[in-house]
Amino acid sequence: MPRGRGLGGGVRFTTALASIAVERVFDGLTLVALFTLALLAPSFPRDATIGSVQLAGLAKAGAALFAGILVIGLLVVHRPAPWIALLARVAHAVLPARLADRVTHLAEGLVAGLDVLKSPGRLLGVVAWSLVLWLVNAAAFAVCFRAFGLPVPPEAALVLQGVVGFGVALPSSPAFVGVFEAAARGTLALYGVDATRAVSYAVAYHVGTFIPITLLGLASLSRMRLHLAQLRSAPAED
Repeated sequence: MPRGRGLGGGVRFTTALASIAVERVFDGLTLVALFTLALLAPSFPRDATIGSVQLAGLAKAGAALFAGILVIGLLVVHRPAPWIALLARVAHAVLPARLADRVTHLAEGLVAGLDVLKSPGRLLGVVAWSLVLWLVNAAAFAVCFRAFGLPVPPEAALVLQGVVGFGVALPSSPAFVGVFEAAARGTLALYGVDATRAVSYAVAYHVGTFIPITLLGLASLSRMRLHLAQLRSAPAED
């Protein structure tokens, strides 16, 4: 594959990676905002904890992390040259010349993927779609609450979504098996749902959403004439 090209329509891998990173940051900010909103609802038990983690503190830490990443991204994308030059100097000071050049080349691709941060219109579009995505996801949780007859308020879906989001952000098992169920059990316990019903809900929801998403993903790969082996080798390209 030619240097500087990547999957599909010739997009560099690092540029695509940076674009995904921007999306993840806005997803994180939206998730934290909705989570915090749910914590302010009268139905939420004050000073609630899951394990030894206080949920209010978790929301603050998440907000600070994603906001910090966004600020750094904005600083870099509006004045990329000085940052790339600084990185190049540091890289050449501590790395062999060939490796330092490669690191600089990768950084240029990452910065190119941050271009969406320059456009207010596209930036607003990213925020809007992130909000729609997480509200739809929370609505799915809430619908499943009703299906299982769980006595929890609708805003509990935002709390569960936030806890699950933080839980699966850390390295875990494939498809988050066990992590999702533990997060659901701990969250629903705050609203008085017993462990058996909470785990039954979590397993049913997890299986019911994992299978369709997986099938749709495989169908998309087929339509794009891609193979899993190509995806596994993609990080080697820049």
